[in-house]
Order: sequence, then structure tokens, then C-alpha cells
Amino acid sequence: MNNPYGNLPQSRFWNTGVVRSTPVFLEELFQPKWGINQGMKVATAGSCFAQHVSASLMRAGFNVADYEPAPAQIPEGQRREYGYSLYSCRYGNIYTSRQLLQLAREAFGLIGFIERPETIVWKSAGRYFDALRPSVEPSGYADADAVMRSRCGHLLCVRRMLEEVDLLIFTLGLTEAWEDDASGTVYPTAPGVICAPDRLSVSFRNFCYHEVYEDLDSLAQLANTRRNTPIRILLTVSPVPLTATASGQHILTANTYSKATLRSVAGDISRTNAGFDYFPSFEIVTNPALRGTWYEDNLRNVRSEGVACVVRHFLAAYGICAKDAEPADDVGDQCEEALLEAFSPLAAGGVSNPECMQVFGDSHLAAFLAAYEGMWSRRGVTSLMSARFTPLRWMEQKWWEVETHKGFSATSVKPEYGDRIRERVNPAVVASGRELCLVGLDLLGNGLVNLHGPMKAGWENPDGTYPPGADISPNIPLVGSISEAEAVIGRALCQQLRLKRDFVSKIIEAGGWRKVYWVATPIMTQATAIYRLGEEYVFSGSQVYYNQVAKSCFERIFGDRPDSIVVVTHSHNTEYGFSDDRFSPGDLPYDTHVSPAYYDEIISLIFGQAS
Repeated sequence: MNNPYGNLPQSRFWNTGVVRSTPVFLEELFQPKWGINQGMKVATAGSCFAQHVSASLMRAGFNVADYEPAPAQIPEGQRREYGYSLYSCRYGNIYTSRQLLQLAREAFGLIGFIERPETIVWKSAGRYFDALRPSVEPSGYADADAVMRSRCGHLLCVRRMLEEVDLLIFTLGLTEAWEDDASGTVYPTAPGVICAPDRLSVSFRNFCYHEVYEDLDSLAQLANTRRNTPIRILLTVSPVPLTATASGQHILTANTYSKATLRSVAGDISRTNAGFDYFPSFEIVTNPALRGTWYEDNLRNVRSEGVACVVRHFLAAYGICAKDAEPADDVGDQCEEALLEAFSPLAAGGVSNPECMQVFGDSHLAAFLAAYEGMWSRRGVTSLMSARFTPLRWMEQKWWEVETHKGFSATSVKPEYGDRIRERVNPAVVASGRELCLVGLDLLGNGLVNLHGPMKAGWENPDGTYPPGADISPNIPLVGSISEAEAVIGRALCQQLRLKRDFVSKIIEAGGWRKVYWVATPIMTQATAIYRLGEEYVFSGSQVYYNQVAKSCFERIFGDRPDSIVVVTHSHNTEYGFSDDRFSPGDLPYDTHVSPAYYDEIISLIFGQAS
């Protein structure tokens, strides 16, 4: 019998589908049930996260309907504050499936609150609020009649929306809600958060799987009784955690229950009901490979880059150009649930937000960074947060003598390379559980040459030319065998490598990073070597023997390294032991660096292995 896993694609295995895949774009993550195009009339509703999705889809050219636009007298900059332009109608955040079904029933006249206005008219500081959308009128209304008049107009807009749109994108946010004991009316916020009822008994509810499933199924059936064609509903689950819980559980377990329930319902109803589909925005943002990258420091709000990543996946799945998925402007969450933080007994302290990978390096970092950006550009990705780059300059001490990883916190750019990398310099952030990547730092490569004396910078003629061989540096002994090369550099090289091995071991032991990648310094191109080291040395083949000794010493010192240390060496050598001239960074032969093309293969390896 054949193993049923034997012919599955890479996306079906955790190692290749998550650990070794780039988290900013996961192949085969979502296979749409039906097609979507930018000409379709789309409506959006849901929890706070849905606001960002709605804004990003509009930026990407989708026809996101607005059935309840703001009056002209409200300045554009204040419209979101009053609940306009957040969603396709002015219903504010809809956190639960019961809340959405209740709204649809009310819009179609199946339930009403005219006879019992106290059910939805709550008060605060002498003002009146619509308890079913309390944040859309920040200062409230003058009287209860004004609340009811506004709500009647709102319901007409909701009815038109449900009758006309081609697609409703609904983001499931919570299972927790507050309910009127007498009528069963469900509210988006608890009494007292924004406003409170006069004469109601309101109790906490935590909806279960079957209730959420039945609510969504009933919603679709209700909408379809008023339409010529069935409505399509695309479900997502908000990756934004609960702010607080009244369930009696720890917030972490309460949040897990809520999100697991919503995700299970979304998956099952999409599998069994042709009118539903599920898009995995929750999985994109919470992917363990990201180490929380897409979250702000409060570990709740999703960064604009995270929203852009979600929209990129969405557009790519439907065959729409991913370049349109730029990060949305900071729309600023209008989120009643977030107000619960004010009721916390302790003020939340700042939490460092770990990035996917921190990259430190010497002057070779410029080409490494360019290759990194080029890799994602070729994939159509324009906004990245999966790595931070920090160049190093060590003025008074050898870099490997830094006692712990905390020494990385003070860094600056070499003046001669500032223009090439300064725009992408990030301050070092020390956080546990992340990957560190070291680039260059004299591990092998040009470090072999430095064993014979410091490299010199070269110099120009008055006319700006660089005469070949004008600055031979340094004077390396010619050798004709591995044993001769071993006698010249073996002992010194092993000592140097041992210091560097001990250094990265300290980093791991100190707990700053769980894994360290070290990209070895590239050897200079052959054209550069002829200029810097002289034709006699280059064509003698001595460098080939030195490289072989280096490989032997490296295996001897790093051979028993733990899995948490990964060293990446280079294979682009000519017959004389140097890099191919096609990797030259420019026309001038004096530059000991290499071009970004040299790192293309290495970049894919490093960011494919990051775990």
C-alpha cells in the first residue's frame, strides 16, 4: 500500500509549508471556492480588524459599497469618528454572528424595538445613545426620538445592502456578548462602557459552536429570500485578541476558546454550504513563523504591514495584481471592545515586539540587503517586516570580544558606506525567541587575507583613475600545497575561528536569540584580487590551497556546533580560488565587496530556513 503522504505537495507539511516557507507570502494557502473581481459590489462588516481590510480593498480598486455615506456637512476628517466610511453601512463594529443576524432581521422587519425603545436607547451624562451601535454618535443624541429616527434610516440602508451586494465579507471577532434577559437583544458592548440602560437586566453570553453556525446559516437563508441570486459570504476570523473577558477564565484561554470556535465554524460552514467561503487572514497574521511580527507592541493591534500581507494573499488568490496591496493608511481602530482596557486594574507596560529576524553585518551588509529586497520584489512583495538590518562598526574592541548579545544595542554606520544603507538602518532590538543573522565579520572570505596583514583601502590618481597594482595589500606568501598553506595560516585561523564559535555560543547561551545564522564573508572577485594582491599571487593558485585549509579548519572548529548555529559558506570560486568577476559590485576593481547577485542563492536559503 502506498503511503498517502508520499506524493503530497510541500504546502501539506509543517517543515516545508511553514518552517521553511517565507511567512510574508505562503504558496497555496487559500484556494477560492468562487471567483471574485474588482467590478463586483462588495460589502464589509465585522469586528475592528474588518475596518483595515475594508480600507485596503478600496485602495486595491475593489467596489466596496457605501450605502450610508456621510452628509456633506461633516468634514471628511471627522467622518470615521461618526461611524461613516468604516463599513458599507453605519452599523459600527459587529463582533458576533448573533449581532449580524439580529441586524438583518431588524432590517427586514422581523423584529422591532418601537414598542420597547428602552431596549436600544441607553443613556450617559444626560445624552441618548443607540445601544446597538453606541460609538457612531460620539456625543450621543438629544433625546430618545432622535435615536429612533436615526436608526430607522440606518435600517433602510442595511436592507438595501443585503438585497443588492454580490459579496459580503464578514469578519468574525468574538463569541462573548451581552444580552437583554427579557428580549434576547444582543449588544456590542457591556453596560457602562459607553452608556447604560435605565431599566434592563443584561447578562453575559458566550456563544457556542452550534449557535454561531446556526446564526450564519440563518443569515444566508434570510438574505436569499429577498434576492434573485444567492448572496455570497466570505468569512474571516479576526486575529485581534480579546481585550478582556467576563467568562471567568484567564484571558488567554478565553481568547483561545473564542477564536477556535469561530475558526471551526468558518471552516465547517464553508465546507458544507456553497454560499460561504473562508479566507485565512487569521492564520496569516498569527503564523508562528512570524514571532508576532505583524502585531504592535500591545500584541493586539495588527500593523499596517500585516494588513497589507493579508490583502496580498487575498489578491493573489483571485489573480489580481499584488502590487495593489500597499499598506493602508493608519485608519485608527474605532473599537468599542478596546475600551475595556481602561477597566484593567493594572496599566499595561510596553512589550518589545520581536521581528522575524535581526540581521547584523559589516560593510558586506549593503549587498546582502539589496539581494534580500530583490528576492521579495521579484515575488511582487513591496512591504516587508520579516527582517531588520543593522550595520556594525567596532571602534575600540574586536567585535567577537563583546561579552553578550546586549553589546549589539549600540551600533552605527561606517561613514564610507552610509549612503548605501542608511535609509534601511534599524536600531537593534534585543528580544527572546528570535533569529539572528550575522553577515561577514571576517568569517572566512577576506578574513583569510587579513591574516597576513590589514587590507588597505587603495588610492586614486589625481585624475580619478586607479592604477592596477598601485597598492598591493597585503603581501601573502606563495604556497604550492595544502601542507604549506597549513603551516602559514592553520594555527592562526583555527584560533580565530574558535573565538568566533565561542562568541556565537555565548549569544545562544545568553538567551538573546534562539538561532544564529552566520553568512561567511565572501572572497573578493578575481579582478579585484589581481589589483589588490598582484597577478603573481593570484595566478600562482596559492589561494586555492588557503581556501582548502580554511575549509578544514572550519570543519574542525565548527563541526560539532549545535543545531542552533547555522553557518552559510559560499561556492562561487574561480579556478584560482576567488569569486567570479561577474559578481563584481561595479567597474572599479579595487572594491573587495561583491554584488547583490552573489547573495541571491544565500538569501533564499537563509529565509527559507528561518524557523
